Amino acid sequence: MLGPLAKSAGLLLETWKVRTWVSLGPALMLVAQFATVCGPASSRSVWSLPFEKLGASFTGVTVMVNVCGALVSTPPFAVPPLSFRVTRTVAVPEASLPVIESKLLEPVKLTWAGALEAAGKARALAIGPGLGRDAAAAALRDGLIASGDQRLVLDADALHELEPGDWGARAVLTPHAGELGRLLGESSDWVGAHRLEAAERCAELFGCVCLLKGADTIVAGAGDGTIIVLTDAPGLASAGTGDVLTGILAAFLAKGLEPRVAAAAAATAHGLAARSLPQRGLIASDVVSALPDVLG
Repeated sequence: MLGPLAKSAGLLLETWKVRTWVSLGPALMLVAQFATVCGPASSRSVWSLPFEKLGASFTGVTVMVNVCGALVSTPPFAVPPLSFRVTRTVAVPEASLPVIESKLLEPVKLTWAGALEAAGKARALAIGPGLGRDAAAAALRDGLIASGDQRLVLDADALHELEPGDWGARAVLTPHAGELGRLLGESSDWVGAHRLEAAERCAELFGCVCLLKGADTIVAGAGDGTIIVLTDAPGLASAGTGDVLTGILAAFLAKGLEPRVAAAAAATAHGLAARSLPQRGLIASDVVSALPDVLG
């Protein structure tokens, strides 16, 4: 069931379960549920998922780009085998650094002054949660985007007054309805009533992948079709759970996954982790704690 999405006027939705093997441990077979979307039926052919098997062998995956292992991909991805260790680095305003030092033990901690240099060594950047919306934050965001050819996740405050650029092909935007409305010059109510159209407009406008959060997560790629991920859970409406999704997605991008595939896989893992928990009283750290069981 696609809920309100199935009622979208002028759209033909063909849904089926697609078994997508994401081997995230020695013996895990993650079965993801996706829907393919096409429409209007008179002008667009049925779009099918561009993959059946994604052989991605991960070891020790944690949130916020803490990945160690090897990537082994099968066609049609043609991603070369990789073996590397990705270090988590957290950049915060100088006044916040003492708090972060006491709360986070594993990541490398930097102030904003060192963020641009560190970004040049990164494979993926997650920008936005807790960033702020002042001129300094906007300048940092723009500087990070321009710092290299890293894959990007732009979320939360990084979406504020964001303008299209030549970076779209390597980026995933992860707005909720209100944030997407501001990007498109529409109201959040309009986005809620036109979720498919809104996500696809965003993808075309920015030349990126747009992951529209909410019931029935939508992953739209510019010219590449739309995926609906059916693993949402009511508890994901709580504060901070979207930041967890940002971290999972950044980890998959750091492993070399194509942005649209990474977005769909991250939304699936995020939803399955939340579904494995009691929904009442669910908080973001609960989802993080459940990820090892989901990822294997």
